[in-house]
Amino acid sequence: CAAEMPRGPRRAPAVTAPCNRQKCPGNKCDDPLYCITGVCAPATETCTCPQGYAGTRCETSFECPVPGAIKDAANACCNSGVVDGNNLCCDDATGSGIGVLDGEGNCCPSGQVDGCGVCDGTGKFVDPRGVCCKGATAARDAGGLCCVSGDIDDCGVCDGDSNCAYDATLSVDLSGDPDDLASEGVFDNWIEALRAALGLDATWDISLQVEGSRRRELSGRALAAAQIKARILPGSGTQAEPDFANSLASALETTDAGDAIDVDSVSEVERAAICGNSICETGERCTAQNELTCCVADCPYPQFQCPEAEGQTSDCGGHGICDETAGVCECFSAQGYEGETCTQCAVGYRPRGDGRCTRDVRAPCVPGRYRAEDGSCPKCNKACDTCTGPTAADCVECSSDPEYARDTGDEDGECKIVCAAGLTRTATGECVRIITGPGAGQQTGNFTRNIDESDAGTGARESIAALAVIGIIGFLAYMGFQLGGSSGGKKKSSGGSAAAETGVEMTAQ
Repeated sequence: CAAEMPRGPRRAPAVTAPCNRQKCPGNKCDDPLYCITGVCAPATETCTCPQGYAGTRCETSFECPVPGAIKDAANACCNSGVVDGNNLCCDDATGSGIGVLDGEGNCCPSGQVDGCGVCDGTGKFVDPRGVCCKGATAARDAGGLCCVSGDIDDCGVCDGDSNCAYDATLSVDLSGDPDDLASEGVFDNWIEALRAALGLDATWDISLQVEGSRRRELSGRALAAAQIKARILPGSGTQAEPDFANSLASALETTDAGDAIDVDSVSEVERAAICGNSICETGERCTAQNELTCCVADCPYPQFQCPEAEGQTSDCGGHGICDETAGVCECFSAQGYEGETCTQCAVGYRPRGDGRCTRDVRAPCVPGRYRAEDGSCPKCNKACDTCTGPTAADCVECSSDPEYARDTGDEDGECKIVCAAGLTRTATGECVRIITGPGAGQQTGNFTRNIDESDAGTGARESIAALAVIGIIGFLAYMGFQLGGSSGGKKKSSGGSAAAETGVEMTAQ
């Protein structure tokens, strides 16, 4: 018989794993991106959304036609609500709005990610060595390792020959003392008879061990009731039959052992793993149930179950890979998953409501606008093409409007605007046209009107026209004075009254 090797765990775990990986509770507002486009209130941990946004975290944009869509880093509507590692929208090839990422956080357009986290891959699982087991027929052997062919024999060995060891338990009656029968060769003769009945050559080893012998009288004969443990070890010659277990049970019950041994029953026939033969066979791999009887020498990788999340049927919630050697989940961190069962969202990610996490992304403001404290994007000051705030001092690039001459030489570094002729620059950096006096019989007093890009160039022309009108009025007044001088004070008074009725005083600044 093969020598018995030490059993049970005799080495450190294959990997080390962090313990107590649950996130400590904290205020949600501590995350600067908790409110994607809104303002977070620490007292209630809620978001107040700016106009045009909705959702618990103000993540949904009303500018997008599909409900629940978000804006990605390119400021494009993302129907799936899932973005990749570059913060760009991930949608499937059909555009149905189901975004799927691979294990590295890259978009998988087909939505088909294999058991190793590879898009459109053929991997089924990652074995204890870290090998991705690929192929339609791939399977695990008794040691948990990848068997590409999937041809696993009765012993649990990949591409094996099914020559497994077997153990059997027999209830027998012996005609004498077991030691005396052994010295008389009774057991050796029976072993040879069994070998012949099973068609096994001399390379197969059959051993018998008598246990629990007690004497009793049966039919006038003094017999010893006992149990015999039989072990059959495969040899290098004859191959076992496909249904060897049943053949062995039948041979043990019917093979003539002479008058010395009567077989009452064969209670168990089962495959036996032989520790120390350098082959990991079924039952030898260490688990939580067999730590005292497993064989580390043959099966170096233990098997421990990873924790399961409530309602989940796949390992690590389908968001990670189970390391069986330590019983811990290795989460797809690039997808934003963490925790004991890979069902929590890491910092920088948020739950979608369907059990998945998605990266927090804040769409940039379009050029000419800046990000305000409430997450909205107001327009920049007119002195700026791009900016970080509302004033001319916040300009990143000064205005490129050809109607506005630029002047960046100020000591305060602000972008200054030199307004076109007829326009006045206000304290806010805008160019305006100011008209004073009663207005055309309806408007009175001073008023200010902003000049936008479309009418900034016409302000000068309108001012010139106003000056021409003033000139005409002056000419008419002069003529009236001349006529009044020749026809009396009445005409002068009349001319003065006409000028008063016009009543328009215009200044161009």
